[in-house]
Amino acid sequence: SACHGACRAGEVDLVPEELGGGWEVMKKVKRALDPLNIMNPGKYLLDQAKVLGTDVSDADAVLDHVLAFGAGIVARLAADGAQVAFTYANSRTRAEDVAAAVIASGGIAHAIHADSMKEEDVTSAVTQTVERFGSLDIVINNAAVGTFGPIDELKMDEIDAMLTINVRSAVVTIRASLSHMGSGGRIINIGSINADRTPFPGQSVYALTKGAVVQFVRSMSTGR
Repeated sequence: SACHGACRAGEVDLVPEELGGGWEVMKKVKRALDPLNIMNPGKYLLDQAKVLGTDVSDADAVLDHVLAFGAGIVARLAADGAQVAFTYANSRTRAEDVAAAVIASGGIAHAIHADSMKEEDVTSAVTQTVERFGSLDIVINNAAVGTFGPIDELKMDEIDAMLTINVRSAVVTIRASLSHMGSGGRIINIGSINADRTPFPGQSVYALTKGAVVQFVRSMSTGR
């Protein structure tokens, strides 16, 4: 496929024309989005800017929003007294920074490497958490990816990633966690308004995954 804006030979990720700064900015975007397993960071950034109504040329603003959510959950739980274990896929440095910030504030946080695309990584993360803290009181499924576009133009690996990370990994996590949770435990699945409505075309598969999560939670609430 043709390059738009700037690209380098052998690189599969294009640099969108709307993204100012060319390849140097794109490298920063790629590094920042590593934890999310984004297959096309340039396109993902455009998609997220569209959702947020943000000018994509301000890459830092879009990245801050995308990356802050998980870190915010960790910080809030720790501030409320929870001992927190959380997973990361690629960006060890960023994950360790999140944990260090919690510890510096007097909290407890531990980063675990786990790729949500891999069942064995997800179950291992649960096992490591229980071994470290003894049991589970709260489980939060926050991992998600979104690639937007007409369904006949999406690549199957993009579709598989959304189904696996957004839906299957949540099922795997819950199955692995239930036996370690006592009375009063809580399972929280991060949803999306896209389960009910979509603000623009091209979100059919992403909306499908979020709708599946909603129905999964509703059904789980009546029994396993």
